[in-house]
Amino acid sequence: MSAKAGFRTGAVLMFLAVVAAVAWTWLSFDRLDADAAGFPRVEVPGSGAVRLEARKYVLYLEGPNSDRNTHPVRVVMRHRRTERSVSAKPYKGTFSYEGDDVPLTALSTVTPPLAGIYDVRTAGHDDLYGDYLAFGDALAGRSGRIILGAIAIAVVLGCAGLGVLVVTGNRPERGSRPQGWSPPTTL
Repeated sequence: MSAKAGFRTGAVLMFLAVVAAVAWTWLSFDRLDADAAGFPRVEVPGSGAVRLEARKYVLYLEGPNSDRNTHPVRVVMRHRRTERSVSAKPYKGTFSYEGDDVPLTALSTVTPPLAGIYDVRTAGHDDLYGDYLAFGDALAGRSGRIILGAIAIAVVLGCAGLGVLVVTGNRPERGSRPQGWSPPTTL
């Protein structure tokens, strides 16, 4: 490969590192927004029925001021068939996510023991009228994996491009002799 082609290849790899990392991030967060838009919801205050699997859910407060909410949201959940109650536990830490729609703020977690339809009643402060309680996946973990993926893409392609540039820059030109080289002497 000529030096010109080596420099071009290295530059293209470094450019692709940026483009691929940005594309990965944009497409992944777009998918995350679509998933969050599909979370089952119940109005606060209000009641409704949601179909849940037997797995851990994060309960998010969704509304224009959800990230500044200081008022508790009370949640009562009962499995429709067994009438068994399920209690929510406080969310460890803090997490807010603002995608294409309104912001989501993690409030608590719940792990239904049985899959099925749950009747949900919510109550809260007057400031929460018009807000919703959304049942969804742990967006914090998914957001972190998206960012780490973008960093990995940028590092791998960026290092490959930089490696090609360094090797190309340190390679002697064809026909040139290394410094200090002298032709062999014949006897």
